[in-house]
Amino acid sequence: MIVYCILRLVLFSCGAAHKLYANKLHFPKRGLIVLVCLATPNPLTGQITKLNYTIIRENKEVGYMHITKTEFNTSNTVESYTEVLISKLLDIRMKETKSVTEQNGIVSSTTASRSVSGYLKVTTATNYQHGIYNKSKNGNVIGAVIDPIHSTVLQMHFKEPVNCTSVYSEYFQLSVPVNKTGKGIYQLSYPDGTYSIYRYSGGRCTSVKAITRYGVVTLVLVPEIQLTSNE
Repeated sequence: MIVYCILRLVLFSCGAAHKLYANKLHFPKRGLIVLVCLATPNPLTGQITKLNYTIIRENKEVGYMHITKTEFNTSNTVESYTEVLISKLLDIRMKETKSVTEQNGIVSSTTASRSVSGYLKVTTATNYQHGIYNKSKNGNVIGAVIDPIHSTVLQMHFKEPVNCTSVYSEYFQLSVPVNKTGKGIYQLSYPDGTYSIYRYSGGRCTSVKAITRYGVVTLVLVPEIQLTSNE
């Protein structure tokens, strides 16, 4: 009923405006309706924020990471794609994708996949069902998580972990500790002995220094943030 009344109001306004200004502006009635409809906000449209990082190793660019966050009223989804050259001599490249969906402040699902030189190495998924999170790795169920997940590693690119002691790892599928080491500086320690150092400015992650088994790499935020509509 509300939608019907709004539609009648829009059509009435268009008709009235046409009668008043058609002779002066020479706008056809149909064209004026189109203009009004395009100016009306679409409740199904989400806001998209994109972050792009350059990956540096030994002062050379070896890859990139693209992250997209789509926000609606009560939910948001973050997706990433990373590609990095591990060995130039052997032409070994690693590709990784991650995603996390949050609803009403609680993470409802996460995924991660990693391939090396075209061979899929790992796929993970964590999904909230019937009050618990079911975890699977390479298609096999490996366990469950009972406590609600409020933040993940991927989400840290958009949100500084203030007063946060741990975040959920999409790849390792468990909570990893977060230690603040300075103003806007946080260290994440992973179960395989590697760690990452996140730096923030204005609440946005500007760089990540990752100590990995392939060496030390640094992700540097490209200073460009795009806001568009998801149509």
